[in-house]
Amino acid sequence: MPEDNHFTKLYSEHEHGLHVFIFSLLPNKAMAEEVTQETMVKLWENMDKYDASRPFFPWACRFAYRQVLMHRRNEANRRRLFCNTTLELLAEEKRPGIEWEESRLAALRECLQSLTDQQRFLIRQRYNTDVTLVELAESLGQKVTCLSACSSGWASKQSVLEAATRPCEDWS
Repeated sequence: MPEDNHFTKLYSEHEHGLHVFIFSLLPNKAMAEEVTQETMVKLWENMDKYDASRPFFPWACRFAYRQVLMHRRNEANRRRLFCNTTLELLAEEKRPGIEWEESRLAALRECLQSLTDQQRFLIRQRYNTDVTLVELAESLGQKVTCLSACSSGWASKQSVLEAATRPCEDWS
């Protein structure tokens, strides 16, 4: 069995990309979620076979692809949207785009690490929660118009973040 922390770190870094890859091969979200869970179990069971000198994501995609095929075989009584050959072509076509998306996410993580805790908090509250702009402004003691202006077209990320983390009256 793999080391818990190592597997958890690798899987959490690539979970979204794997889910997107799987969802691109299946007709609906419920099936994709089920196959994503099945894939996670298979990855966990086979983690001792993973060569850490090679990228994790392509290795995980191969497991995901096999899980999609197995899921389709198990669901044979349902109407298939694609034959296996078409599914294989779709999988090959989607992998590079998903890998590119993974590199964008890595760059975003690096960018977020360069921010202050207060700036990261502001971004996470705005984009990772169901908090509205009004609720966020109230929780920060800011006027909605200040945060709205901040989020709608300032010249640079740094000026936006600096402005959003100081009182509205100080904005120039």
